[in-house]
Amino acid sequence: ALYEDRREEFAQPERVRVRIVLLEGLDEAEEVLQLLEEGADFRRLAQERSIHESRIEGGELEEFRRGTFNEDFEEAAFSLDPGELTLVTTGAGTFVMEKVSHVAASYTPFDQVRPLLVDELQTQRRELVLQQVQRASASH
Repeated sequence: ALYEDRREEFAQPERVRVRIVLLEGLDEAEEVLQLLEEGADFRRLAQERSIHESRIEGGELEEFRRGTFNEDFEEAAFSLDPGELTLVTTGAGTFVMEKVSHVAASYTPFDQVRPLLVDELQTQRRELVLQQVQRASASH
């Protein structure tokens, strides 16, 4: 029952992971997109051509949730299917983006939070017993 009462505390938001190549111009971005569609290696192109610091990691960004990046960037990231490519233009430049993975919103399973909840209930019971003992001592 405690788990159900506090379920929102255990919510895990929807998350995505993408790879990017950030370029200054649309023409260069379209060229990179075409190379990728023809089978070029994303990691290599990111390392060679991206102006974003993620080029060191082959353009791969850490998994993120909504509210982390620019709205247009996030809309593209969350709307793509894994493996899909797109172009996204923001104030930083034009991104060639490939979606790597998508994790749907979920809840931490009860089994994983059970020890925490059991400990909390035991602490509450100890405090209740202590209060009862203190009241009984005070009335005598």
